[in-house]
Amino acid sequence: MKKTSGIERIHGTDNIVFRKRNMHYATVGQRLEEVLKEHFDREVHMTCRSMRTVEGLTKKEWVS
Repeated sequence: MKKTSGIERIHGTDNIVFRKRNMHYATVGQRLEEVLKEHFDREVHMTCRSMRTVEGLTKKEWVS
């Protein structure tokens, strides 16, 4: 059965790749922050981006 949500992998020390379904990226980020806060007993902040956005940011030439 194909996995539809959850953590896919962790890249390096600060990149979590996750699959989501029927939930906004910001909501996933907030939930992950809550879990990490409980685990590490301190605030953990994150920014969530779709793979489409990440691909766009890494492929486009920047205009200064």
